[in-house]
Amino acid sequence: MKNIELDVTSMNIFDGLKMMVLSSAHNPECMLKCKGVSEDAKSLVSAFEVRNLEFV
Repeated sequence: MKNIELDVTSMNIFDGLKMMVLSSAHNPECMLKCKGVSEDAKSLVSAFEVRNLEFV
């Protein structure tokens, strides 16, 4: 499984969530390692069924 690093530190919470969810759907065979994600964003993204996101 290929790993992709996604840095959302410079984005606001809504743009970061959009980037994570759409990237996850577009790359289902890759593991996305998301950097700079707040606890609020983690709880919001948990509402979606994404299995290839990892928060670092």
